[in-house]
Amino acid sequence: MAFMLQTLDGFLEKGGLNQKNVQRIVETFKHAYGRRSELGDPYFTNITQLLHDLGSPEYIQRIRKSIHDGETSANYSYYGAKFNLTEDHGTANLVVLSPNGDAVSVTSTDIVRDLRKIGHKTAREPRGSGVTGIAVTDGKIYANCDKSKYGDHNGF
Repeated sequence: MAFMLQTLDGFLEKGGLNQKNVQRIVETFKHAYGRRSELGDPYFTNITQLLHDLGSPEYIQRIRKSIHDGETSANYSYYGAKFNLTEDHGTANLVVLSPNGDAVSVTSTDIVRDLRKIGHKTAREPRGSGVTGIAVTDGKIYANCDKSKYGDHNGF
């Protein structure tokens, strides 16, 4: 946030949200969010240079010079983003709360399939109580899939 405010300080024209100011704001945000991709836990990720850059008047001036009032870039690396774009087949979770306090949670995962691919022996046993709630296997829906009641349904 400080980087964005410092970059915009004195960079915007007087007169409010005209086209040039909006362009400069958006481009500044893109640069900030691009560099955000380098953030991480300082115990595991060296962020010293990133923090130095984001607070450096020289770096801020360089970013201002790279912002053009009439153009933008579709290339995320132009804005300093560094992504490791690996395809993720992990777990998704959705939680919905109603106004009266009811809650529903839905989780989907492919971890069992992936562990089986590498021959992981514990892939067939769920952690915890062994009750998965709802399992969808081979197009069949099993509710409250306790193995003792419903048997072993492809690892559930």
